[in-house]
Amino acid sequence: MDTVRVVNEDYLGNPPVARSKRRRPWLLPWMIVVLYPGLISAFASAVKSAHQSRSFFAGISAVALMLVAFSIPVLAGRALLITHNDVQAFRARALLYLMFATSSLFSLAHTLSTRFAGLGYGALSALWISAWAIAGAWLYFRKTSIVRKPSNAVLKGLRVTHGITALCLLCGFIIAHLINHDLAAWSIPLHTSVLKGLRVWYRSESVEPVLLGLFGVMLLTGVPLVIHYSRRAMDAFRVIQVATGVYIGVFVCSHVLATLAARAKGAETDWFFAAGPATLLDGSLLARLIPHYFFASFFFCVHVACGLRIVLLQHGTPNQVGNRVAFGVAGAGLVVTVVLFSALLGFHVER
Repeated sequence: MDTVRVVNEDYLGNPPVARSKRRRPWLLPWMIVVLYPGLISAFASAVKSAHQSRSFFAGISAVALMLVAFSIPVLAGRALLITHNDVQAFRARALLYLMFATSSLFSLAHTLSTRFAGLGYGALSALWISAWAIAGAWLYFRKTSIVRKPSNAVLKGLRVTHGITALCLLCGFIIAHLINHDLAAWSIPLHTSVLKGLRVWYRSESVEPVLLGLFGVMLLTGVPLVIHYSRRAMDAFRVIQVATGVYIGVFVCSHVLATLAARAKGAETDWFFAAGPATLLDGSLLARLIPHYFFASFFFCVHVACGLRIVLLQHGTPNQVGNRVAFGVAGAGLVVTVVLFSALLGFHVER
């Protein structure tokens, strides 16, 4: 197959350049990713200290540490935008997408290491730091990537399949699932009663395998699409769509695996399974789930918003209208996320 430089049809700015003006915009988010296990551990210790001593300094320290952890997708996203028109930055983009999904990637690694390999947090931290150190060295000394032109027919089929599958999951599971989680902001009993009703549908013998299969299709079609767009110049909306898609894919793997593993051991995967016996601010390592859940909900809505914008533009909608719709959906997603996040941190209206 001939090697060529490909310009994405979505890109409306300047033509691709050989290299980004900033040679290593990935370096700062990479440094924080390497330190991520320590950030979570230090945050949990600070919260525990704040509970025990009512120390104002401990509380401020906890907030500062979590803000640093929350900065990773922002910094990784910024680096992706810097390299959005550099068609030779494929390897940097590949690692930046993983950095963007750090919180869910770490939760997935935690599930695999603790539930299946029996490793402790210290061993997980050592493996995490070593893996990212090697990845950083590999990226630092990388050579120019080669861009290959894929088959348009295959890509069209992947996009259509991905979109139809996403629509089925939205209508059949995800929207109701998010609304049910938001109900916990009123009270956990309300959330639990609705959850039991929804489980009649999505845990039935005929529906649950279909939903799991649809999630599998989403992942199988999403991966080649990410690889394709990573090798092309992209506009900002496409960059955000791909990055949030990677995050959702990692989150689905982590969440489904943890849930099925718990159910296999007879555990009840209810609200307390997700939020802990008290809240995620109990001073334990459950703190790793704070960015994991927050970004999952918000990035899912942003991903849908970007996909909807593309569909609208393909059907003749003016670009300005499509952008407004995308921002509107993303804004609604932020509201949904804030409500859900408040409940995870222990806020309930009835209480």
